[in-house]
Amino acid sequence: MRKAFLLLTGLVITGSAMAQEENIWEKPENKVVVVEYDETDNESSYMGALKVSAGPAWITSKMYTSEDSYIRNQPGFECAVSYEYIGRKGWGFTFDLNYNHTSYDYAYAKSYFHLIHLGPGVIYAYADDHWRYSIELGVGMAYCREKVDTDNNIFVYSGNNQVGLGLNSRLGLEYKITKKFGIGVDLNGALLFLKNEVGLRMKDSELYGISHSAIHIGPRFYF
Repeated sequence: MRKAFLLLTGLVITGSAMAQEENIWEKPENKVVVVEYDETDNESSYMGALKVSAGPAWITSKMYTSEDSYIRNQPGFECAVSYEYIGRKGWGFTFDLNYNHTSYDYAYAKSYFHLIHLGPGVIYAYADDHWRYSIELGVGMAYCREKVDTDNNIFVYSGNNQVGLGLNSRLGLEYKITKKFGIGVDLNGALLFLKNEVGLRMKDSELYGISHSAIHIGPRFYF
């Protein structure tokens, strides 16, 4: 009788332990889940981008037509090509080529300005699944060429045919349509520092150069 009682007790304890073990695995909250973390999930922007843009532009500096009169906010056209490389923290570098064409009439002549900015820059960008925001500051070479048309005779005005220092700034907003393609708009501003013309009298508060702004719109290619 004692042996039978011990055998029955052992069967009860073993069955209870097996039931508890089965209950542990049946409860999801007691399961251990291993999640692998991928650092690329924390990227704030694309690694690389090629931007092609064009849009309206304005020369915001004073364009003197005589000693006492000038034109300001003269409309024109601008196009740009930019390459960007951005790291996982959102910081990166760019290389920009901007071309601006603006003309204006004065007296019996018409001037045609060709402005170029070429150089590197520093950029910070942030991106989510579809939108990308960026800010950029750059410095590089500036080139200015002015052609003057008087009575159908075109000549290059030597005072504005020169190379100088260029500063460039940009605010960008992009919409990512696919992983490799998007469309964006930039607000661009540039300042060209040029050598003062011989005999030109300027105010103490003025610098000789050209400032202009533009709205760039165009496709974005990501890689």
